[in-house]
Amino acid sequence: MADDKIIDFAAKMAEGISSNKKADSKQSVVSVGLKPQQPEVNVIKDGKVVKLAQDDVDPQQTVNVKNPELEELIDKFTEEKTNENLTALINRLEISRVLLPGKLMGENKTPVPLTVNTSEGDIIQPIFTDKEKMEKAPKCEVIINIPFVVVLATVLDKGPEIAGIGINPFSKAVILKRELLEKIMEVVKKKAQAIKRVDEIKAAGVDPSSVKIAAQVGDIMPGAATEKVTNPDGTVTTKVKLSEEQYAMFERSRFEFAYLPGKLKSEGQEFINALADGREEYVDSLFEDAYAEKRMYPYLANEFKVMFMGISEELDVVTISMPTADIVPGNAETIYMAWNKKTNIGRYFAIVKGNKKNTRDAVEVIDNKPNFLGEAPDEGTEISWLMDKLNEGSEA
Repeated sequence: MADDKIIDFAAKMAEGISSNKKADSKQSVVSVGLKPQQPEVNVIKDGKVVKLAQDDVDPQQTVNVKNPELEELIDKFTEEKTNENLTALINRLEISRVLLPGKLMGENKTPVPLTVNTSEGDIIQPIFTDKEKMEKAPKCEVIINIPFVVVLATVLDKGPEIAGIGINPFSKAVILKRELLEKIMEVVKKKAQAIKRVDEIKAAGVDPSSVKIAAQVGDIMPGAATEKVTNPDGTVTTKVKLSEEQYAMFERSRFEFAYLPGKLKSEGQEFINALADGREEYVDSLFEDAYAEKRMYPYLANEFKVMFMGISEELDVVTISMPTADIVPGNAETIYMAWNKKTNIGRYFAIVKGNKKNTRDAVEVIDNKPNFLGEAPDEGTEISWLMDKLNEGSEA
């Protein structure tokens, strides 16, 4: 769990970034943040690298750290990018120690983390779950064993030039975007505050369950189906809390049948042009921004497919193929947005997963309400079906 000492270490690591002095070429391991252990291991003490006594050894705080539970959750998330798998992965990361490639700078040999560039030109901070995952990475002169929360604080402290954290970027990679990292840090701090409050209540000899703190913890630790809230007038309201699956369906439906149709109606041609220019990255960013709980956003840009068609001088059409992982009845498989440049009228259609097995339905969203149009056309004939609907002349 994060505490002030761990978070403050981010500043110490940052001190060496501006130094240009050449570090030692011999690779070593540095353990930071918690009680560091293992024979022949260098550790951080009072801002300096010192050698640790053999009696204090624990492999988990050395270069031999292992994270089997974390790696299992990474595999689950890469196979099924669900809210549940993402939340489980993040919760495990928050209590994990990872390996960070770096170099030693200055007379005090301050460990400085090394970054990598992605194929898209972004800078990310790589972390590794064990030493074997670093075999394909560029050689480094120091391996830093470090709590994930320290990496998190350091990356956020560095500013927007670092786009995110890459977990095992040279094998089965998971990229955590900066916006998600900011949300994770908010939750880490709230959890620490809530746990500190519980400890204070226990220290006072009071049973924490008798104190109005459950709602505070419940807000940041999903699980409870309902939450009783005492109103100022003394009445009690039961607030229903959605499961992660229900929340995901709610957010996706809101995005598909309210948010996107609303932008088409309010921004018109400007929105169509933005979709044509930004394609998958733009849709992904819109969806992520629309999520109330951004840390639970489960999708990546490559799970969308956007196609722009200039049908005629008067008509533009944008097609969005939505992520299919864990799709449920009522979710859109494909979205069609048509904009008539002559009349300045947009129309919004969707092909959605049907309630019966292997069925699909067609809907048109009018005034933020999906209107059922019957069974969806066969795949491959959807554009012809769309043109027939547009030629019918009904208004959005």
